[in-house]
Amino acid sequence: MNELKLKAIVLSSIDYSEKDKIIKLFSLEEGIISAVLKGVRSQNAKLKFASQPFCFADFNLIKKGDYYTVTSVNLEDSFFDLTKDINNYYMSFSLFEVVQASLMENEANPLVFINVLKALKATCYDKIDAKLVLLKFILGMLKVLGYRLNFNTCQVCKMPFISKIFLNLETGAIVCPSCTTPNCKQMTNAVYNLIKTLYSTEMERLNTITVTGSVLNEALNLTVQNFEQRVEKKLKTIKQL
Repeated sequence: MNELKLKAIVLSSIDYSEKDKIIKLFSLEEGIISAVLKGVRSQNAKLKFASQPFCFADFNLIKKGDYYTVTSVNLEDSFFDLTKDINNYYMSFSLFEVVQASLMENEANPLVFINVLKALKATCYDKIDAKLVLLKFILGMLKVLGYRLNFNTCQVCKMPFISKIFLNLETGAIVCPSCTTPNCKQMTNAVYNLIKTLYSTEMERLNTITVTGSVLNEALNLTVQNFEQRVEKKLKTIKQL
């Protein structure tokens, strides 16, 4: 029997047997793993809180065969206020979709784990627009995956940008009009400047950025499309808003 101690965030949970749940955890030490919460569907279950999405805690697990079972949980933060606003709830849930679309199970990535916590804190406590937080997070994830953006010159011909700017959804590159293909989408100056600014702004300083709703929506939609093309998966939660 193997014991495991993890600092983890609950991504999701599903019912399992009559009184149990299976929770999906994103942990600092082991990446994404699943574990059983025994008896947690009972009315007075002590660990009921540990089945809730956004729960951030220290988890103690044991492994029997191929399965982990939770033995104890020490709560650090529930991020409960995220559940009070439907927009914040779905945008934050989209963070988890981005993580699961980017990382394999048991693939630890401390940087991504820390970025998730920073994003949840920015939305829940710093009251930063959840869409802005999600946009920043996806841009950071694209960096992690190796798809860095170059804002100084066209990524094909290397010439400085003079007039129109495009995002090539086939390659993920920012290009000039001469290097466009049918899969390119034009970026307005406002969208380009927002994405460029976010690229070098820390999550903790997002409150310094002012942007209109229409520009933010356009930038987020374009970045989501870029991300979906890179990982070849669709983000479903964000489409519900």
